[in-house]
Amino acid sequence: MTDAPDNADSNAAAVTHDHLLTGAVQVVQPAKGYRVGTDAILLAASIGTAKGRILDMGAGVGGVSLCVAHRVPGVQITAIEKDPDMAILAAQNISANEMDDRIRLVTGDITSMSPVLAGSFDHVMSNPPYHDTRGTRPKNRVRALAHMGEDT
Repeated sequence: MTDAPDNADSNAAAVTHDHLLTGAVQVVQPAKGYRVGTDAILLAASIGTAKGRILDMGAGVGGVSLCVAHRVPGVQITAIEKDPDMAILAAQNISANEMDDRIRLVTGDITSMSPVLAGSFDHVMSNPPYHDTRGTRPKNRVRALAHMGEDT
């Protein structure tokens, strides 16, 4: 379902309403660009703790954090996302899934994080950019950032 005109670099970008974990987790995400995929679901499934504070570096729309919080009720998650448009969607997804008391969203760059704050987590998770930067960069800015990192 598309809610708004297609414009990959604005808050009014076209979005879809999707679900993860057989409908247990609802996500609104861009129709084009970076989207929650199986790698995020596998990462969430690999978190082997029953409690503690988790840092999600590069949270995107919150897919990994939401799946972990759904599966492991004893964790508290701080999700950091530097792209403001993705962070807006993450905030909406956290609220829509009633996880405001379990997932704290921070909009900012993980490299600017205080060392004191960085040392206050029991676990860290990330679904980092993994494509070779020598390849062809995706035209969609958000997808390029998620898959290849910063444009250098």
